[in-house]
Amino acid sequence: MPTGQKNNIEQLQELLPQGYESAAWETKALSRHRGLDNEKKLMHLILVHLMEGTSLWGTAALGAALDIAKLTDNGFRDKFRRCKGWINWVLERLGGSGIADYRKPKGLEDYRILAIDASKVLTQGATKESWTLHYALDIYSLRSHEYTVTEEATGESLINFTLEANDLVIADRGYGSLKGISHCLSSQADFILRLSHNRFNMYEKNGDLIDVVKKAKGLDYGEAMEFPVYLNLPQISEEFVELRLCVRKKTREAIKATMEKLDKEERSKRQRTVSREREVANEYIVLITSLPKNIGTEQVLAGYRLRWQVELYFKRLKSLLGCGSIPKREHENIEVWLNGKIMVAILLEVLLSQQDFSPLCWEQAAFERMEADGDCEHCG
Repeated sequence: MPTGQKNNIEQLQELLPQGYESAAWETKALSRHRGLDNEKKLMHLILVHLMEGTSLWGTAALGAALDIAKLTDNGFRDKFRRCKGWINWVLERLGGSGIADYRKPKGLEDYRILAIDASKVLTQGATKESWTLHYALDIYSLRSHEYTVTEEATGESLINFTLEANDLVIADRGYGSLKGISHCLSSQADFILRLSHNRFNMYEKNGDLIDVVKKAKGLDYGEAMEFPVYLNLPQISEEFVELRLCVRKKTREAIKATMEKLDKEERSKRQRTVSREREVANEYIVLITSLPKNIGTEQVLAGYRLRWQVELYFKRLKSLLGCGSIPKREHENIEVWLNGKIMVAILLEVLLSQQDFSPLCWEQAAFERMEADGDCEHCG
């Protein structure tokens, strides 16, 4: 392993919460002196495995080469599996790392707030298979609340998750569907979902179709409003279901960035022309929510900004998820692997926030892709 990379791993280890070494024994990640009885060396191997995407065999071989441990691939796999509680212990204590403003908006204190996303991954083995990893991140414990692995063809949807009362789901436009909304309501979970233009019909109380852009036309830059909307959700009720639509007109700078993104999209797909209607619609941030009316418009918008605050974190997590392969057919290993990736993503966020240096090459590439895509939620 290159010396520079080794130093980066050591830097990450220095950012781990105080007491993580003894926690390795308390959580049974280590329980006996055999093969590898040093908690720091074990964490070093885990970070190599997660950051470099090395196979079980490759990680075990590297451990032997660096005189860290003498383990077989099966031996490292068993060690890694037993680290579930240890990694969760670390994640619980990284919640106060300061990578985002984690104060819940007023009125949302009693909710478990889940940010939901998905990523493409490969399974391990001679035959590489592409899958989709759907995951719900508990923003305040900074660990995976739930995940599911599906075939690549399975789309992003809230129905991929088990939701409960007092859950508040926050998700971007890919999840704003009638099916997903029905799933939340039937699970007694609340939601704040961003909507894309004309994703589905919304109605006035009298049954007339709602034109969101027309209603929001009088808003000034940065100004917000809300109004009730009614959806036809036969799985939930024979009557129309009343929800709230919160709309904010973007700032001049954000609108300019959005228009540049649309122009780029039009140039890359010559057969497609961005309509003036869509251009106007993209001047607004449109959120649909089931939250009670005592939680005001600004509080709903602030709640969605919790999703914005972890946007860079999600980008880095996706980059890490693409580095290496998901464990194949071993459910318990998948959970350890995913939470381990989250742990690395947080540690990298803390490391980069504390030092003034260029990120690792693969991190720099991730940032460049993000800037080129122009899909920061601030810009829409």
